[in-house]
Amino acid sequence: MDLGVVARSYLLNGFDPASWLVASGAGLGERASPNPGARYLYIEVAASPEARLILYDTRAGTEYEFDLSQAVPGRELAGRPRGASIEILEREKVWLHGQVIDAITRRPTPVRLAFRSKEGRYIPPYGHRTEVNAGWFQDYGADVKLGDSSFAIVDGTFQVELPVGEAYLEMSKGFEPT
Repeated sequence: MDLGVVARSYLLNGFDPASWLVASGAGLGERASPNPGARYLYIEVAASPEARLILYDTRAGTEYEFDLSQAVPGRELAGRPRGASIEILEREKVWLHGQVIDAITRRPTPVRLAFRSKEGRYIPPYGHRTEVNAGWFQDYGADVKLGDSSFAIVDGTFQVELPVGEAYLEMSKGFEPT
């Protein structure tokens, strides 16, 4: 990346929204289903619209260059040389400010929550980490990892920057999903 920074790159685990929505253990974490045939590499970048992204295929020994000024959200952009393409997934986002109200006290109540993109990517609320440290005595703040699922623990209020379009929310209070 010549005019920006690559924050991280990763492969997503398998995610099926229909089965996720009806899972019996909602809110209690789950084991990720590896996606060995993953065709896509996800890269989070912060860059100038005029930046160039260069990806190197270690298997083929080929370098691909992408002119981000030509990128349009929702459409693939071919690299030079041909053979690889990229797509801007989330150029547009919207802030959601939320409050979880207890039905009895009518006051904000603490909950454990996780937002997911349509691809299954965890989206933490503002001030929480994307990658939660699961080791003892590591800096994990008000976050928790149950199985392979990341959750943020909030005091009843939160704000999160979500991609425009589909998003999923998993929320629990105590040990029972809400």
